[in-house]
Amino acid sequence: MAASWKARASTKPRPLGPISPAPHPNNLIAPRTRLIVCAVLDSVDSMTLSRLAKTLNVSPSALTHDITTLARADYVEICPDTEDSDQQWISLSAKGLAALANHELTLRAEALGPR
Repeated sequence: MAASWKARASTKPRPLGPISPAPHPNNLIAPRTRLIVCAVLDSVDSMTLSRLAKTLNVSPSALTHDITTLARADYVEICPDTEDSDQQWISLSAKGLAALANHELTLRAEALGPR
């Protein structure tokens, strides 16, 4: 049985890309499921769609809309499995990683309030 997730090969932090000086909410990843998808994908190199659905306790068909929305924005990359044509591997792109980082900054700033 093949693994349904791929661990990162390196423990070095990945570059975040450009982070805006004034964080603003990202309405594309703000919905709960999309935010969780990005956070889960940030912790692994890639994951199959079926494993991601199991992790989130939703059906793959229910998750497909959110994955498609994130892919259209280039926040995630979808690659077919070379051994199993029914499987797809999902990974967070550099643009998605930067969007997640900016969104996290916004949430922290809102939680802490003005200084």
